[in-house]
Amino acid sequence: MVETYLAENTRDGLPRTTIERRRAELAEFIEIVGDRPATAYTTRDGTAFNTVQDTLPSMRNVPPFRGLSLIGAGKKATQMIADGKAITLLNPVTIKNKVGAIKRFFKWAGVKSFKFRRTAMHNAHPARRCRLGEFRSAAAISIAAAARFRR
Repeated sequence: MVETYLAENTRDGLPRTTIERRRAELAEFIEIVGDRPATAYTTRDGTAFNTVQDTLPSMRNVPPFRGLSLIGAGKKATQMIADGKAITLLNPVTIKNKVGAIKRFFKWAGVKSFKFRRTAMHNAHPARRCRLGEFRSAAAISIAAAARFRR
């Protein structure tokens, strides 16, 4: 179904880079919540996706994150933050763009029951001027929540 969606986007004249970015965003979604029919996804899956995205480092292709799964990279970044290391996480705007791409796919697929919910980490992001301790706590909560949502 994803390839059909992307092929339709191509026919609509979207640039190749946009198509590739959407392919990567959908692949991230599937990696985090699993591959199922579009109608089988729930709001819980959207929350799990957001939770993991909120904990991802901005540079995942460098040590110590290279080769880790998305969930593994999020756990590693959260642990490093808890240990006092300075880790730059994904920008909230980047996460918003990824969520938008996933929403567009579900709208195209005609799935109305799928929703995203903001996570504790979203509200505690440093860009929202929270204290560092609150940010670290939110990161730990988000990782724990992602583990519960993982099937």
